[in-house]
Amino acid sequence: MSVGHKVLPDQLEIDPQTGRVKPIQAGYHEVALWSMNLALNARLGLLKWLDVRLRMPLRYVGVTARFLDSQGAPLPHYQSIHHRDETLVGVADPDLQFGFRPLSITGTQRWLLEFGGGISAPIGRIEPDPYKAGREGRPHQHIMFGSGTIDPMSFITVGYLHRQIQVYIHTTLRGAIVPNQYEFQAGLRFRTSLSVESSLGLKQWAFQIQGAFMHSEPSLWDGQVDPDSIGGRTDMLLGGSVFWRPTKQWQCALQLSVPINLKLLGGTLHQPLIIGLSLHYQFRIFPP
Repeated sequence: MSVGHKVLPDQLEIDPQTGRVKPIQAGYHEVALWSMNLALNARLGLLKWLDVRLRMPLRYVGVTARFLDSQGAPLPHYQSIHHRDETLVGVADPDLQFGFRPLSITGTQRWLLEFGGGISAPIGRIEPDPYKAGREGRPHQHIMFGSGTIDPMSFITVGYLHRQIQVYIHTTLRGAIVPNQYEFQAGLRFRTSLSVESSLGLKQWAFQIQGAFMHSEPSLWDGQVDPDSIGGRTDMLLGGSVFWRPTKQWQCALQLSVPINLKLLGGTLHQPLIIGLSLHYQFRIFPP
């Protein structure tokens, strides 16, 4: 993914020794982000209709910064307080949720209904206001692995089985209700997806196509959207998955998705293909 924006007057580089604006300035910042998320997901069934879900994410972000002058020509060896080439690795905010399942797909029941919610734990790394630091001429970091607050979240899933075809609608909602210690408040995030899955007559394989709509509200610093920030976006996601289920306990899945950005406030965005790989194992802790 790459993000770019024009340099505003209050984003000019300042010489820390003299306190004056540097003579050579970039007119455009372009940042390429190579990210990888590794998540451990665990689900414990408490009752037939009730379970608890834990998600522990680990995040990797490789950053490559590129700077252009006002005419669009590259500025090699340009040093900036805003962006730099770097690699960031850390634990993101885990979340704990409860799921309720009043309807399950069985031999006689074709409908699935489950819903629930929970909270995230503020474990991921956070940063002080980077936009304020930039205006003051201080080096800063824009990438954070957490929100710094306990954030509520909720979900609902509706499914239907028609012969060998399963249709699912899944919706999630998450957002911070209070700011953290640096007066940062993560924006509300909404996602809804429609997926269609079929085994196509195969015993150990299943195939799924999916379309998703996602919207994120801008995050707040000191109770307002910073005028220099790039935030608030609307995206679509089109993709497909292949599942291999050699036994009732094991499942392997490969997912390919094409993101389409519909709206971004404050900059430009380019997103490549997203690849997902998951391994699922189900076992019983308590005897039946």
